Amino acid sequence: MLEYVLGRPSAEEARLIHEAVLAAADIVPLLLAEGAQKAMNRLHTRDTGE
Repeated sequence: MLEYVLGRPSAEEARLIHEAVLAAADIVPLLLAEGAQKAMNRLHTRDTGE
């Protein structure tokens, strides 16, 4: 278990992590301007392309 948690992510996992970080960074201005509730709603209703 320890190796799994501390190991490098797969290429797919790394891509998903990168996308999540970018999405979170993009939402910061809304978070600061309009609060957490609106920011969370926008973040979690984004089109994932699936």
